[in-house]
Amino acid sequence: MKMVNERECSKRSQDGFTLIELLVVIAIICILAALLFPAFTSAREKARQAACGSNLRQLGLAFSLYTDDYDDALPGAYCAGDGDGDKLGGWVAYNNFPVNANNNSFNVELGSVYSYIKNANVYVCPDDAEGRQDGDTYAVNSCTLSPQAGPGLPYWGKILAAFTSDSTMPLLGEEATPDSAVDSTDDGCLRYQNNYFTARHSAGTEVVFVDSHVKWYLRTVANQPGFRSQSPDGSDCPP
Repeated sequence: MKMVNERECSKRSQDGFTLIELLVVIAIICILAALLFPAFTSAREKARQAACGSNLRQLGLAFSLYTDDYDDALPGAYCAGDGDGDKLGGWVAYNNFPVNANNNSFNVELGSVYSYIKNANVYVCPDDAEGRQDGDTYAVNSCTLSPQAGPGLPYWGKILAAFTSDSTMPLLGEEATPDSAVDSTDDGCLRYQNNYFTARHSAGTEVVFVDSHVKWYLRTVANQPGFRSQSPDGSDCPP
């Protein structure tokens, strides 16, 4: 009797899993995958956000090195159609406005800070599909720029003494549009009171300040009056 039971057990062990057992295993795997997938997605997004912040940190340091070489004056920028044709004098250059998402319209190598970076990848956030096509994600705060000397000319950068605090004046951020919080910049210039920060990273955006430190903000906070101007009521930029 004992030998018969051993044979039966041996036979059953060789038959493998039953259909029900396989379905149970598959169901468990599916449940675990459903639980783990959001965590993987979140981790990947955090990595991309960290890469974006690193890009802005490097650009902020490049701006700082530029000011060291140019008597504390920040780089200038072209805004809108004034920059058509890869004109020199801006922190980035572009060949048309608005930048066409189907072309590599930005020419970052012609920008005034490229020589301090020498890496075009730094100009693009990993989460910005449109920016990857265009060649740039980031836009300079127009409150760091002086008025134009004339039509078609760049806005020259202000000197550091113009700001109340380097650590509270936003320098560069991820520009979007009122219609889409994840669109990319169309000219590399974030015009005060007319342009908006993105919500690309967990409903927020990475911002680098004049002193080169980087911080994440909710889009609703970054787009409030006064955030870019150092003016409590958001009425105007520094002179």
